[in-house]
Amino acid sequence: MTSSRPALLEACAALILITSAVLFGGVYAWCYAGIAAAAFTLLFIFPEAVTDPKLTPAPPQLMVLGVLLYVVLQTFFLSKVPEVSKEHLLQWSSCLIIFLTVRKLGRGSVLRILVLTGVLGALISLYGIFETLTFREHVLWHSKEAHRGFVTGTYFNRNHYAGLMEMAIPLQLAYLIRSVSKRSLAQTMTFLILLIPSFAGLALSGARTAMTCLLLSALLLSLPLMRRFGEVSPLSRLFLPLLLGVSGLLWGWDTVSSRFSQAVFQLHSLEGRVAVWEQMAAILRDYGIRGAGLGTFGWIFPAYQPASLDYAWLHAHQDYLELAVEIGIPAAAVIVLASGWLMVHVLTKACASDFSTYVLIWGCCAGLLSLSLHGLMDFNLALPGQTVVFFSVLAAALRLSDFERKASAVRGVGTDG
Repeated sequence: MTSSRPALLEACAALILITSAVLFGGVYAWCYAGIAAAAFTLLFIFPEAVTDPKLTPAPPQLMVLGVLLYVVLQTFFLSKVPEVSKEHLLQWSSCLIIFLTVRKLGRGSVLRILVLTGVLGALISLYGIFETLTFREHVLWHSKEAHRGFVTGTYFNRNHYAGLMEMAIPLQLAYLIRSVSKRSLAQTMTFLILLIPSFAGLALSGARTAMTCLLLSALLLSLPLMRRFGEVSPLSRLFLPLLLGVSGLLWGWDTVSSRFSQAVFQLHSLEGRVAVWEQMAAILRDYGIRGAGLGTFGWIFPAYQPASLDYAWLHAHQDYLELAVEIGIPAAAVIVLASGWLMVHVLTKACASDFSTYVLIWGCCAGLLSLSLHGLMDFNLALPGQTVVFFSVLAAALRLSDFERKASAVRGVGTDG
């Protein structure tokens, strides 16, 4: 690409990322249509950004291509509601284009995209805190109809706002650790300032599952990170736990304690989710192999809905079950396994990276794992905007791994010479 094209490519990717997070998570037709239009415009202007077969490791690439071919055929010939499936196929195709676009960015551009994700999370949190504490209770120009009294940022649902924060907070923390390791006071203070409203917003959202998944993902990935902490001063090791403790308790403790105390009385139903999940065996008997079609869960569920649920359920509140119903168990398994393979691949390869690169990849993977766990209880990945952020972060992690692998090869050649 010419010298100006990489900068333009980065600007377009950043604009799509901002739009996806700020405009309600892309839930309105005009929102996701705009995201799709921007993505396909990228494809038209920068075809080289999405046509390089080397951008994705071969095993998941072949698996996903096979599923995509099947889903296209399913959308036009097998879907229960073809028009709805065509809309959702457009959304997922847009995410694939954006994923491949971020995979083509230079190292500096990737780092800025990750910083942008962290900054967006903090700004959206500040906005949500303002709306809640001033009792305006708006999401941009819309008055809230639900989750009043809780921080939702620029989302209508507090769990979806929390899903964004699950990806933003680990990146903020990763950049903070990186700044401390580099002894950069200005950067350290910047990311410390970003973390405080982010933690406060997450606490004030009352999103129990998101908080639990974020903590669990951080714990699961803490061992490899702690092994690399030998490269950071002992003062930093004390500073980070102190930071987490102060930031987490600084604001919103009453909301957190209240929400978790209520969980004891909701375990039997999980706010209606259990009643939905109990119908999944019957639905999967009918659609488990070929699937009902992308985006059709809300259309087919009324035929299975029990009398105990007295309002419409457009989603299964379980990303993986919903995906299995819509595209079939085999295709859903391929998508989940391919995404999991990529995350494990990135984190494994990152172990040989220098610490500043490794901690950023760790931040990406912690956020991706947290949202993936959250998918067991909610439908974050049904939001077009949320999937854009998810696949942008995954692509950024893969790209950083690419650069580090090349740098390691150069260092190896230099040593041999």
